[in-house]
Amino acid sequence: MAEKKGKTASKTTKRTPKKVEPEYKVVMSVKSPSLNYTAKRLGDLVSEEMAEGWSPHGTPMIAIDEDQYVMSQAMIKS
Repeated sequence: MAEKKGKTASKTTKRTPKKVEPEYKVVMSVKSPSLNYTAKRLGDLVSEEMAEGWSPHGTPMIAIDEDQYVMSQAMIKS
């Protein structure tokens, strides 16, 4: 029969995972009577934020204030 070798288990230390709190912010477009311009401007702003490591969170929202459109997009960074 084969002989049992000595105890070879390695000790591991348990590390407490770091709690990384995600960051949130809202990107808002300019007010404009043109929905097309408002959407394009929001797209440009979101693209700039994505280049800095932010990600869109959810879908863009639109509001109409006195015949002018305003769009917003929630962003998250984790």
